[in-house]
Amino acid sequence: MKIEDAVGVVGARMQAANRKERTRAEYCSEARTFAVWFAREKQSDATVRDLTVVNADEYLAALEKKAGGTLAAGTKHHRAGQLRAFTGHLASALGWPSNPLAKFSAPKPERREVGDAIGHADMLRMLEELTPPRSLVDAVTRGIVVLCYDCGPRTSETAGLQVADRLVVRAGEEAVGEFMKVSQPAKGGSERILPLGVRAGEVIDDLVGHRTSGPLFVGRRGQELSIGAIQDRMQQLGQRLGIAVSVQRLRRTSASWQSAYGAATGHLDSVFGWKPNPADVKSGHYIIPTAAQLLHAHQTLLSPLDRLELHLGEPLRLVG
Repeated sequence: MKIEDAVGVVGARMQAANRKERTRAEYCSEARTFAVWFAREKQSDATVRDLTVVNADEYLAALEKKAGGTLAAGTKHHRAGQLRAFTGHLASALGWPSNPLAKFSAPKPERREVGDAIGHADMLRMLEELTPPRSLVDAVTRGIVVLCYDCGPRTSETAGLQVADRLVVRAGEEAVGEFMKVSQPAKGGSERILPLGVRAGEVIDDLVGHRTSGPLFVGRRGQELSIGAIQDRMQQLGQRLGIAVSVQRLRRTSASWQSAYGAATGHLDSVFGWKPNPADVKSGHYIIPTAAQLLHAHQTLLSPLDRLELHLGEPLRLVG
């Protein structure tokens, strides 16, 4: 069976396993790209049984060369994992006893010191670079940066957010504020909420416009952004400014500042989806804030985005 012919088989198996459409599309796209390269470079029919570990490593090297030698180690590692996962599904679909790439792995990326909190000056540079947005890409990138800096969702959670996940908390007839609902939190756990600060709410409102459904963050064609696409957006923004940017680093920054501003452990556990510290008898047991309490604390004290101008003196205009 040719790799191209097997794509449909794998897609059907993944659909039967209730895999998300985005996941199926990523694997199928990778398979087609690999098949075209393999047929061109090896002058074969790109049959599945010709696939070897050496071929896969050559493919990743070709990707790096195509990118002008600038393909980051982390990106290559992600590609290797994606290709390995694809062949695992392929082996299962064809009844193979094992995955031909089971022992293949890309070199682990070198550890880079990018886990520290992003400084206020660099955050201001990022936001000023994206405000007002010059294109849809900038508008969506700005929304991702603002949300992740304000309340710190994980990358997979950011990719899965929908317009309908944005909800309003009311106290009687009065609207207290807004939050984003994470229906499928990463690393397990139950549904949780992300309180939005005033400025984050304005940016999200500007991004959503009149849409009432669909993904919160969309690509050029209106499709839901994949995890890889979000990572690419952050990397491209960082290259423009000379700053190491990622959703994870924005999440660390948000958590660091909220902790510095005096957030209770129960608040941080609720917002960031952390397991309570067993040494803290109150964390996760006694301090379990409601949605209104999370919003009150966030909007009056804890939002890093709302407090940004207090440290820099100059008011920050986000909505163009």
